[in-house]
Amino acid sequence: IVKEGLVQDILENFDNVYADISATSGLNALERDTAYARRFLERFRRKILFGTDFPCIARPGNQYGSNGEHLDLLLSLGLPQGVLEDVLWGNAARILGL
Repeated sequence: IVKEGLVQDILENFDNVYADISATSGLNALERDTAYARRFLERFRRKILFGTDFPCIARPGNQYGSNGEHLDLLLSLGLPQGVLEDVLWGNAARILGL
Protein backbone atom coordinates (compact mmCIF):
# COMPACT_ATOMS: atom_id res chain seq x y z
CA ILE A 1 0.00 0.00 0.00
CA VAL A 2 1.58 3.25 -1.13
CA LYS A 3 -1.10 5.68 0.02
CA GLU A 4 -3.98 5.17 2.39
CA GLY A 5 -7.44 5.63 1.01
CA LEU A 6 -10.98 6.53 1.90
CA VAL A 7 -11.54 3.70 4.39
CA GLN A 8 -8.75 4.94 6.61
CA ASP A 9 -10.01 8.54 6.40
CA ILE A 10 -13.53 7.49 7.36
CA LEU A 11 -12.41 5.30 10.26
CA GLU A 12 -10.15 8.07 11.51
CA ASN A 13 -12.72 10.85 11.33
CA PHE A 14 -16.09 9.28 12.20
CA ASP A 15 -16.50 7.79 15.67
CA ASN A 16 -19.67 5.89 14.77
CA VAL A 17 -18.29 4.04 11.72
CA TYR A 18 -16.83 0.54 11.90
CA ALA A 19 -15.34 -1.83 9.33
CA ASP A 20 -16.34 -5.48 8.93
CA ILE A 21 -13.65 -7.77 7.53
CA SER A 22 -15.69 -11.00 7.46
CA ALA A 23 -16.62 -10.89 3.78
CA THR A 24 -14.26 -12.21 1.11
CA SER A 25 -13.55 -8.60 0.13
CA GLY A 26 -12.18 -8.01 3.63
CA LEU A 27 -9.96 -11.04 3.32
CA ASN A 28 -8.72 -9.91 -0.10
CA ALA A 29 -7.91 -6.44 1.19
CA LEU A 30 -5.90 -7.80 4.12
CA GLU A 31 -4.05 -10.38 1.99
CA ARG A 32 -2.82 -7.81 -0.55
CA ASP A 33 -0.22 -6.41 1.83
CA THR A 34 0.09 -8.29 5.10
CA ALA A 35 2.58 -5.84 6.63
CA TYR A 36 0.12 -3.03 6.04
CA ALA A 37 -2.77 -5.24 7.21
CA ARG A 38 -1.05 -5.69 10.55
CA ARG A 39 -0.50 -1.92 10.94
CA PHE A 40 -4.10 -1.22 9.85
CA LEU A 41 -5.59 -3.70 12.32
CA GLU A 42 -3.42 -2.42 15.16
CA ARG A 43 -4.24 1.22 14.37
CA PHE A 44 -7.99 0.66 14.06
CA ARG A 45 -8.28 -2.22 16.52
CA ARG A 46 -11.35 -0.68 18.18
CA LYS A 47 -13.09 -0.03 14.84
CA ILE A 48 -12.68 -3.40 13.08
CA LEU A 49 -15.16 -6.27 13.39
CA PHE A 50 -15.03 -9.84 12.24
CA GLY A 51 -18.80 -9.74 11.92
CA THR A 52 -19.68 -13.20 10.77
CA ASP A 53 -23.09 -14.47 11.77
CA PHE A 54 -22.16 -18.05 10.95
CA PRO A 55 -18.96 -19.21 12.66
CA CYS A 56 -17.79 -21.61 9.98
CA ILE A 57 -14.24 -22.91 9.79
CA ALA A 58 -14.63 -24.40 6.32
CA ARG A 59 -12.11 -23.77 3.56
CA PRO A 60 -13.20 -21.95 0.39
CA GLY A 61 -14.89 -23.72 -2.45
CA ASN A 62 -18.03 -24.74 -0.64
CA GLN A 63 -21.30 -23.19 0.44
CA TYR A 64 -20.14 -22.17 3.91
CA GLY A 65 -17.69 -19.39 3.17
CA SER A 66 -14.08 -18.79 4.02
CA ASN A 67 -13.98 -18.01 7.72
CA GLY A 68 -11.15 -20.48 8.21
CA GLU A 69 -8.97 -18.48 5.84
CA HIS A 70 -9.80 -15.25 7.67
CA LEU A 71 -8.80 -16.75 11.00
CA ASP A 72 -5.62 -18.26 9.55
CA LEU A 73 -4.63 -14.88 8.12
CA LEU A 74 -5.36 -13.00 11.34
CA LEU A 75 -3.32 -15.50 13.35
CA SER A 76 -0.44 -15.38 10.84
CA LEU A 77 -0.05 -11.61 11.22
CA GLY A 78 1.44 -11.92 14.70
CA LEU A 79 -1.01 -9.44 16.16
CA PRO A 80 -0.97 -8.82 19.90
CA GLN A 81 -3.59 -10.90 21.73
CA GLY A 82 -5.57 -7.78 22.66
CA VAL A 83 -5.92 -6.76 19.01
CA LEU A 84 -7.19 -10.23 18.07
CA GLU A 85 -9.67 -10.16 20.93
CA ASP A 86 -10.96 -6.72 19.90
CA VAL A 87 -11.41 -7.72 16.26
CA LEU A 88 -12.82 -11.21 16.81
CA TRP A 89 -15.34 -10.47 19.56
CA GLY A 90 -14.47 -7.57 21.86
CA ASN A 91 -15.61 -4.75 19.61
CA ALA A 92 -18.93 -6.41 18.86
CA ALA A 93 -19.52 -7.04 22.57
CA ARG A 94 -18.64 -3.41 23.39
CA ILE A 95 -20.84 -1.94 20.64
CA LEU A 96 -23.79 -4.15 21.59
CA GLY A 97 -23.32 -3.55 25.29
CA LEU A 98 -22.80 -7.23 26.10
